[in-house]
Amino acid sequence: RIAAGRVQELIAEGVAAGDFRDVHAAFAADLVAAVMVRIQQRVVRENTGLDDAAAYRELAAILTGGINLPGRTP
Repeated sequence: RIAAGRVQELIAEGVAAGDFRDVHAAFAADLVAAVMVRIQQRVVRENTGLDDAAAYRELAAILTGGINLPGRTP
């Protein structure tokens, strides 16, 4: 929950600064938290074969790709 709260803060700050698309920060943070739990429980490894580090990299790439403004790269 602490990590999700920080993710929510970072997204909200980025939206307010005009750095990110106007997304629902609490929902994005909840989504990240749910995936983090699945990574920690090794469910992602079992389902995808990704180790924890690779799974976190993919999560970060998907998240930043989804919130960045068009034309910006993560």
